[in-house]
Amino acid sequence: MKKICFVIQRYGEDVNGGAELLCRQMAERLSAYYEVSVLTSCARDYITWKNEYPAGEESINGIRVYRFSAVQERDREKTDRMNANFWRQVFCKADQEREWLIAQGPYCPGLLEEVRRRKDETDAFLFFTYLYWTTVAVLPEVKEKAILIPTAHDEPFIYMNIMRPVFRECAGIIYLTEAEKRLVQRIFANENVPHITGGSGIVIPEHTNAQPLKEKYGTDHYIVYVGRVDEGKQVPVLCRYFQEYRKRTGRDLKLVLCGKQFIELPEDDAILPLGFVSEQEKFDWIAGALCLVLPSRWESLSLVVLEAMALGVPAVVNAACEVTKDHCILSNGGLYYSSYWEFEGILDRLLDRPQEREEIGRCGAAYVREMYSWDAVLKQIRSLIEEHV
Repeated sequence: MKKICFVIQRYGEDVNGGAELLCRQMAERLSAYYEVSVLTSCARDYITWKNEYPAGEESINGIRVYRFSAVQERDREKTDRMNANFWRQVFCKADQEREWLIAQGPYCPGLLEEVRRRKDETDAFLFFTYLYWTTVAVLPEVKEKAILIPTAHDEPFIYMNIMRPVFRECAGIIYLTEAEKRLVQRIFANENVPHITGGSGIVIPEHTNAQPLKEKYGTDHYIVYVGRVDEGKQVPVLCRYFQEYRKRTGRDLKLVLCGKQFIELPEDDAILPLGFVSEQEKFDWIAGALCLVLPSRWESLSLVVLEAMALGVPAVVNAACEVTKDHCILSNGGLYYSSYWEFEGILDRLLDRPQEREEIGRCGAAYVREMYSWDAVLKQIRSLIEEHV
């Protein structure tokens, strides 16, 4: 049996993040065909990279996971200052990019040494998320055996010179959407790198029931957000839009936020920040919602949008995010906004036209069944591994 090894910045059942969840799902499913292991940091929190898990080996759902300590926590002030230069398109020299990469983290020299040690005995290394040290610094060591799952979106960091070898010299790439592939190939002209599109399958529970949650929290009608509750995901904008909507329309509607909280939120009885919730509770909340709202401008797939569609719940997304907008257009299973006024119009439409809302839900569910089944995805991934590494 071939050996494959995932390399990712964080890994664990209580780690909140779409790429991290996808990595776990992919590793567990591929273990039916390969001997699978994972190399990762000891961090639970990507904001600080604090070593919260013990270093060493553990088993998670039958997958051997090896953790390595980050030698430094993230200096938020320094990283924010460096990131601000990139957002202003003040591009840096090579030594400044390397300094940024270490500051970005998680800086785990022990993980790099382990990859070097495993190089000859491992058939393929699958690297998750282009943005972190664990990919940019480590992938070149095993580039002829490296498959990249970049989860890329259009942001200043992808234009750094240090990213070019990552995207151009790996053995293969798994893109999550056509929009991501178009972006990466436009930037790196790497069409010659073997690749597939569609690296995730969607699985929803057989049964969902939002009624006990509605009774517990006293809400009949609500919209739901699932993901990190932070500024980068545009959650403050969502809260402002939601408050303005209630003020202008007088609608009895609540906003449920499911995900770890990294920012201060308005003190408002209509906004319910629940923190990290279980998978079943997440699906229950989505199933009972008027819609799922994802305000983020930067997504490479958005599992939660596809999960909502699979449950027959309309997705409402930011029109500035090409990936999630593509999902809505291709499926007819969601709507998108580029201003507050469009946001208001969408919520009014979903509230006032229940039959149309149900039809949008049916279209989304059909799209996910056709495009995002795990059987089809695993067949493509296995073909990429067998033919190109």
